[in-house]
Amino acid sequence: MDRLLLPMSAVSGDVVAPGSKSFAQRALLAAALAGGESTLGGFSPCGDCSAVTELLRGAGCELSFMGADLYVDSTCFKCFGNQICTGESALLTRLVGTLVALGDGQTTISGEGSLLRRDMSELIEMLRLLGCEVVSHFGRLPLTICGPIIPGVYKIDGSRSSQIISALLMTLPLCSSDSKILVENLVSKPYVEITLRLLAEFGIDVESVYSGYIIRGGQSYHPTNYQIEGDWSSAAPFLAMGAIGGEITVSNLNQNSPQADRFIVEVLLQAGATLQWRGDCCCVRSPESGVLSAFECDLTDCPDLFPVVAVLASRTVGISTLKGTSRLANKESDRVRSIARLLETLGAKVDCSRENIMLIEAGSESGDIIVDTYSDHRIAMAAAVATIKNTRHIIINDGECVRKSYPDFWSDYSSVVRP
Repeated sequence: MDRLLLPMSAVSGDVVAPGSKSFAQRALLAAALAGGESTLGGFSPCGDCSAVTELLRGAGCELSFMGADLYVDSTCFKCFGNQICTGESALLTRLVGTLVALGDGQTTISGEGSLLRRDMSELIEMLRLLGCEVVSHFGRLPLTICGPIIPGVYKIDGSRSSQIISALLMTLPLCSSDSKILVENLVSKPYVEITLRLLAEFGIDVESVYSGYIIRGGQSYHPTNYQIEGDWSSAAPFLAMGAIGGEITVSNLNQNSPQADRFIVEVLLQAGATLQWRGDCCCVRSPESGVLSAFECDLTDCPDLFPVVAVLASRTVGISTLKGTSRLANKESDRVRSIARLLETLGAKVDCSRENIMLIEAGSESGDIIVDTYSDHRIAMAAAVATIKNTRHIIINDGECVRKSYPDFWSDYSSVVRP
């Protein structure tokens, strides 16, 4: 469904950040493996999390809400089955793709939407390295996986995605003997830190060493009460809106979070915005002059920030330098292309000719704007940021793709924008 966004002169108000789906998906799987009763506080439903909950219900788990908490009873958890669907979640595909390989049975994993276009060769290569048989559709879903995983010492290239490392950290403790992962060129290390912290909460011990991780086999997950952090990825568009035109407060944020997208704070400060903390509330105001400065930042560890930061850069004076474009190819869209198209539609000047770098400069505006989201939730949210202090109407195609991570995004957006 297309969505028409009107020009907005300012933004003001309060938004509560939803629970992080990165934490939630990991926690749901850990609760299922714990074989008992766990409570996940701060859980926020979204498309990716729904894919996990449906998977768990199909595997014998009972799930129910108690206020804002999700209760998971995995006492009757059996297995994930031999035919499963991971929705549009690449993270779930990689985590479950490794977990189902613990046994010697055969499992076929299918997906939906943009996930069907995403390259799964890294997961396939890793599973084969661990002794599994994998059949794929030209490196994409569906995947048919036959284990078992053979524990041992493995060298993993972490340059393309940290999700493979997280998948191994969640799976190898359940093997019968010890393993060691030697990691080279790890990107998005903060996401691995999220996994390590969660594993500790559920009773799994992983030893971090200089070269990687030592994982003792024969461990088991324990039921626990786990609190899910607010999501910095979802907070970023609103914080950027506050920096561009007005003042906004986003609550339910951990100032010391391991989430990589907390880096948005550093970017906003460098651009000249004013930022204050009050407990778990982050308040951002635009500069008194109303002028944001160009900035330089490296988004290699936080590629999900790229669309929002790129729109922010298009509102600054000067040329901004964004590093990390090498991490944008295998997302919900080809984000180098989709971000560049978005910015050019907004009238900005974009240069992607240098390796791993995008240069962005404000440009002239003319006519209404039609934004192709490519069904990418991050592009849709970034386009919403562009309405602040804009003079033109913006038409976003498939604006409802935000349901993948933030179903209430448009409701929260409407509550804080001012014409």
